[in-house]
Amino acid sequence: MADVIIRPATERDIHAIVELANELDAEEGGEQPFTADKVRRFGFGARPMFAVLLADLGGRPVGYAMISDTFNSERAAPSVWMEDLYVRPEARRLGVARRLVAAVAAEALARGAESVWWGVRNVNARALAFYQAIGAHDDGARILELNGRAVERLAATAG
Repeated sequence: MADVIIRPATERDIHAIVELANELDAEEGGEQPFTADKVRRFGFGARPMFAVLLADLGGRPVGYAMISDTFNSERAAPSVWMEDLYVRPEARRLGVARRLVAAVAAEALARGAESVWWGVRNVNARALAFYQAIGAHDDGARILELNGRAVERLAATAG
């Protein structure tokens, strides 16, 4: 797939990131929470909390991977967490996702990480098959989440 270019996103790509992230969220039944202000603040501000790799096809963004640094206590080594992997429907089955994950792996190594972690919904059979095909290991771990009021309620009991 010669026309696909994987590249680090820059501030000029904020609107493309917003569109892609909200498309992914909409596919998963979410509320499309991304705004240009949030991407600018959290991705390109004084202390960036994530980085984005964009996939361009014919000069148009068709996918992205969002990553952040973390630590893998099972390996006692740095790791990269892939928060999102998304390819627009018209660009699926063209090798874009594979190229994005390969770029994430290369970025992880460049950051000194020894592993890449991510989550996938059990009902997403297509994604599970893809991840297995690229050599990902499913150790049966589950990802749990506290958010919104649940975080506030629990935090109120601290200390």
